[in-house]
Order: sequence, then C-alpha cells, then structure tokens
Amino acid sequence: MRVTTQQHPSALSENSYHCMRRRGIVKIGILGLGEAGAVYAAGFLAEGWEVAGFDPADVPTPVGVRRADSVAEAVAGRDLVLGLTGMKAALTVAEQAAPHLGEAAVYADMNAAPRELKRKIAAAIAESSRAVFADIAVIGSVPKYRHRTALLASGQGAAAIARLFGGLGAPVEDLGDEPGAASARKLLRSLFMKGLGAIIVEAVDAGRAAGDEGWVRRQIAAELAGGEAALERLYQGTYKHGDRRAREASAAADLVTELGLDAVLPRAISHLHALAAGPEGLRATAPVTARLLDAYAGLPTANIGDATERRAWWIPPSARCGPGREPSAAP
Repeated sequence: MRVTTQQHPSALSENSYHCMRRRGIVKIGILGLGEAGAVYAAGFLAEGWEVAGFDPADVPTPVGVRRADSVAEAVAGRDLVLGLTGMKAALTVAEQAAPHLGEAAVYADMNAAPRELKRKIAAAIAESSRAVFADIAVIGSVPKYRHRTALLASGQGAAAIARLFGGLGAPVEDLGDEPGAASARKLLRSLFMKGLGAIIVEAVDAGRAAGDEGWVRRQIAAELAGGEAALERLYQGTYKHGDRRAREASAAADLVTELGLDAVLPRAISHLHALAAGPEGLRATAPVTARLLDAYAGLPTANIGDATERRAWWIPPSARCGPGREPSAAP
C-alpha cells in the first residue's frame, strides 16, 4: 500500500490506522525499555500484539519482547513506533529510525519535551520517510494505568493514535495536526504537578529541620485527596525521577517565558528537582526507613546520567545514609 504525499494529513493517519487493523496483530516498536517502555510493552503483549524493542543501556528485556540490536532493527516492519528515550536523545533516535520506517507507520514521540523539539522530530520523520508523526503527551500514571493511561495527541498521526489507544481503553484527546500542541499542553500541566512535588519536598524537609516533620506531614496529607499515600508518592517521586522532571520543569519554564510571563517559579521548581537528582544527594535529608527500602528495591530509574540516558539500579538520594545519620523506624 503506497501513501502519496498529496493526501491530507487526516487521510494519512486513517491509512496508517486501517493498515494496522487489517493485519490483525499490531506490530509495535519501542525505543527505550526503561520503566515506561517496559510497562507499555507488557500491556501491548497482553492485547496479543507483537513487540520489538531497543535500548543501548543494560536494562532488562521485558518478557515477550524481541530485543533488537539497533534502532533500525527495532522499527523495521513496525506499524507503530514509540519513542520513550528521554528528551535528550529523542531527536537523534528519531533521525536514526526515520529511514527504516514503513510507509504506513506512525512514529509517536512520547517524551515530555518542548514543542519546538517535537516539531524538529516531525520534520526529521517527514524528511526521511513516508511515515506519519504523532506528538503524544502522557497525562496520567503509567505504572497505575499501563497502556490505558490518558493521552494527548497531535500531529498527522494523532487520529490513528486516538483510534488505536482508544480501542484499548485509553482516554485520548486529539488536538489536531500541529506537532508540539500536545507537548505544550502537557507542560502547562507540569507547572502544577512538578511544582506540587517540589513544594512538598521543601515543606517536609523544612519541617524535619525544625523538628516538626510529623506535624507538617499531617497538615499536607489533610489537604490531599490521597492523604499520606499521595504525599509519600509525590515526595519520593521527586527524588526518584528528579533528573527527568528537572528537564520537564525547565521546558515548562521556557514555555512560560515564551508566553511573556515571569518564569522565576518554574526555574526554581526545575532547580529543586535537579538538586534531588544530584549524584551526592544534595537534598538527601530523609532518614532511611524499612518501608522506603522496600518501595525502591529493584526499581530502575530513567534518565540518570550523561547524554546516553543511562539507567541504573539505585536507592534514591532520600534513602541514603549521610554523615551522622542512621536508619530510623518507619514514620
């Protein structure tokens, strides 16, 4: 089946979708087999789909996934390719993938990134292939909802994404043909979500320094719908995903500046996340607890390290013993 460049973007997306469904088993390529990539792979496999994946890092291969030796091998013959590499590597990986994409394929970048980066990725896909591009923003908890997590989609492939993921039960909002529209909206949401995590870390750590951590925690938990569990998820998540969230908050700050608003607060949010992710645990003031060690044992963390987006098995900075600090009982 050939798709001509004269077709309207929505027609391109429809062709891609129908080609996927006509074959029965949808063939997926996942670039980046970290936490999110592994969760999506497991969900697709449960639907009976075929999944190939690639990651240059020494991360586990999800059961049932065919581990490719290169980007080219991972995307060849795939109906849908998901980019989950992290912001820094997103454009380079897309450029590597583009010449090997099929005519009716959809290349979907799922990284939280500035809209200008998404436009560059869309241009790279269009320059070297006849595939269509989709800018996807994930706006829910992937570990909780898996492949049914709510999404925003834009770009020429948005309609195909909406129909494909919608068929799996994922709420998808199609924002039209403009690459970057989904990511820009995601960054607006990130101002609140990453800011909430940052202010919780700041408040809890200040409470600890003042000897009033328990009281501060109770005050915060009383205002959150999820209570103490929500507080702990936001607090620990800021440390666990600090590097990636610092980049996301920085991109949100850039958007705020672009909109003509003051970006002092978004920059501070990014800075706090960067400190939380620091190699020496610059914000590492939380005591080790048995519950914390159990929660993080064996979990991979994404986007820690240099430009190769290395991943490692680790205990977050907040769980490390520093000078003069000893493990304490769970709060």
